[in-house]
Amino acid sequence: MGQQSNDDLSAIDANGCDADGRSECGGIVVTQCANCGATNPSGSRFCAECGAALSPEVLDHQPASRLEAPLTAQPTDDEWRMSDAGPLPERPRRRRTLLWIVVGILAACLLICLGALVWLSTGAGSEWLDDFTTQIAELGTETAQ
Repeated sequence: MGQQSNDDLSAIDANGCDADGRSECGGIVVTQCANCGATNPSGSRFCAECGAALSPEVLDHQPASRLEAPLTAQPTDDEWRMSDAGPLPERPRRRRTLLWIVVGILAACLLICLGALVWLSTGAGSEWLDDFTTQIAELGTETAQ
């Protein structure tokens, strides 16, 4: 780079790169907003202009050797392929079985209560209920005397 004036030194950032991101420094990492296109300082998580979430991107002016990954031959041998792990083990069905037992018991209780209400609303059920309450009242008065 050679001899630089004080004005040139003020334009160099902490990484030794020019502020305008020349290719001599290998490119600078900036974050560009996908929403509004504003350039934000490196490490920013949100855009300073619109507040959108940011993801870091590398500027296009980096040397081509840094952007391209080295090409390697893909293995063609079957031993390099991912093996089949087989079927996933079955989850224990204990919780589901217990749930169905509880639901069945609650449904049976509900049906019994509904059946009793329907039966008690009929003539035979109403008569039985009157007799039953009379017997309980008589037992209560006998023990009180």
